[in-house]
Amino acid sequence: MNSKRKSPFIGLAISLVCLAALNSIQPTLAKATRQYQREVFVHLDQGSMLLESGQYQGARQEFQKAIELDPKCPDAFNNLGLTFYRTGDLENASANYMKALEIEPLFVPSLSNLAAVRYQQGKFSDAGNLYRLALRLANDKDPQLHYNLANVLRDDKDYSEAEVHYQEAIRLKPDFAAAHNGLGATYYCLSDFDRAETEVKKAISLKSDYALAYYHLGLIYTAKNQPDQALSAYESSLKFEKNKGYEADTRGKIDELKKMQARRSSGDTTSAAVATGGGDQNEAASLIETAQFGRAEKVLNVLGRGPSAKDPSFWNSLGYAQLRQNSKDKAESAIANLKKAVELSNGTLIEAKYNLACAYVKTGKWMSARQTCKEAIEEARRQEKLCPLVHNLHGIIMKHGGDLKGAESAYRIAIAQALGKLPVAHYNRALVLEKLHKSREAVQEYQNYLRDAPRGANSEKARKRVAMLMGK
Repeated sequence: MNSKRKSPFIGLAISLVCLAALNSIQPTLAKATRQYQREVFVHLDQGSMLLESGQYQGARQEFQKAIELDPKCPDAFNNLGLTFYRTGDLENASANYMKALEIEPLFVPSLSNLAAVRYQQGKFSDAGNLYRLALRLANDKDPQLHYNLANVLRDDKDYSEAEVHYQEAIRLKPDFAAAHNGLGATYYCLSDFDRAETEVKKAISLKSDYALAYYHLGLIYTAKNQPDQALSAYESSLKFEKNKGYEADTRGKIDELKKMQARRSSGDTTSAAVATGGGDQNEAASLIETAQFGRAEKVLNVLGRGPSAKDPSFWNSLGYAQLRQNSKDKAESAIANLKKAVELSNGTLIEAKYNLACAYVKTGKWMSARQTCKEAIEEARRQEKLCPLVHNLHGIIMKHGGDLKGAESAYRIAIAQALGKLPVAHYNRALVLEKLHKSREAVQEYQNYLRDAPRGANSEKARKRVAMLMGK
């Protein structure tokens, strides 16, 4: 379910439901059921308690002590991996899950946890295969595994199979609120809004403080052109939402609906932000979406004479329209306007910082571009938002400066955050992997790019690189 409407801002709109699905794929803490020395059990139990209370460093030490006593303890490696997963270190999490699987190849907790890592990395096929194997080992009777697999399938746009696994999760666990919500999201993606509404309402009946389900209900009512019900749903979501980033997104939806209702009640079907001389934000957005950047700039310049001049999003849109005209003079003007957007938003408008970094690159100001990217990434962390395009641009900038390892890391983060929606990051990472003499990984990334963008701008180049690297 896409929570972001098309915007005049340059940027990748990662849907909130994808974020929620990602967060809902919970890794599994292995409960020791094997025969270990008493001391090993003590360290496993102590580590598990520390892990659950968020004391990751202490938990890590306990699991490492268990491994020192018993190097063949899959539970310890699994749970050690979990301490890294919880702190965002996917590489070390994956390495420890793999060690657990080397000891016990069919260890379900580590199969499931490794699938969660692959999901976060945007490797949906790998994640799906791991979840399917875990399900077979669980005799297809684990509702959480069905749910996790359904999330992967939905985000990979395989809606029919996702529906099957959500329904199986519900059959096995009828009060599984998240599965009803996920099924509703799937129906929304299929534009089956009535069934989407039914499932999301069922999720809310099972979990009355379910912020994400109320948010989804708002999206559904909006799609059904029922703004009053949508507004009520968004307000309920806001009441229960604890994530500041999601809260801001919900407030944005509420503001959009209230403005629309105000225009309807006054008989005005245009944007409320109309300046003397004509022109409105809707017209500007439409011109930008159809790549008529010069005309969009003219409309926005008219808007700038009115109250829009106090809106950071206005300056961001104007800067973007100028930047996309591929003129050095326009790029310099874009820098000035994007700086205004950043200033008026007190640095919170991540899109403006991203666009500003792009403008710096366009004018050859690489150091300023790198610093602006860092600021955008830090702001995204503060707001608990994903910013895959910023990480991708950061990789481009670091590659230009000769920092290949830094660039590779930035591209990897971009891929993980984009959840399959930024194919070019695979291509960019492949180029760097070649320079780092990691040909096998490069081939895999070129193939990932071709899978996601078979007719993309770089598809022919990617095919040639794969053929060359594989000696064909």
